[in-house]
Amino acid sequence: MSLILRKVRSNRWYPRDECPWLEKGELQADPLGDFQTTENMLSVWLIEDDLSNLNRIITALAANCDYVQNIDYIVFDQGILTEIGIRMQNSQAKTPDGEVNSNWHYDLIEISAQKLLRLVEVLIDRVEPQRVLPKQTTQWITDAVLSGQIDIGDLKKHIREKIESRI
Repeated sequence: MSLILRKVRSNRWYPRDECPWLEKGELQADPLGDFQTTENMLSVWLIEDDLSNLNRIITALAANCDYVQNIDYIVFDQGILTEIGIRMQNSQAKTPDGEVNSNWHYDLIEISAQKLLRLVEVLIDRVEPQRVLPKQTTQWITDAVLSGQIDIGDLKKHIREKIESRI
């Protein structure tokens, strides 16, 4: 089964045991902010089992930002969606990497508030956010531009300037 990636902000993700003020069975509210839906859908990325597309997806996400910054994300087993009863469908994204947009972007669809809350509850207990630092994302974006995966003209001003200074 494949893996799913969702971009998050790691400063919102504390293990339950690090929040002593929570009552038993409660969930902190902050991680919910990383799961904002639009039309009851949530944008995610499909990661190959061998992780062969992970860096490319992170690069596309980083290249889509206004500034070079940390990229925080979680990766979880697609089976969690099946457990909760959440369906997904392929959809077009809007990063500077067209292949990433069409091949690996999905929307979780028809998400109820209860299913969304259950998803966050499961994820907070099973996954830890990962972080890629700006130095690494800058290198990956530079490499993607040089290889033709990303057109430098599709980058936002501050990132484009940073990449132009490197090539």
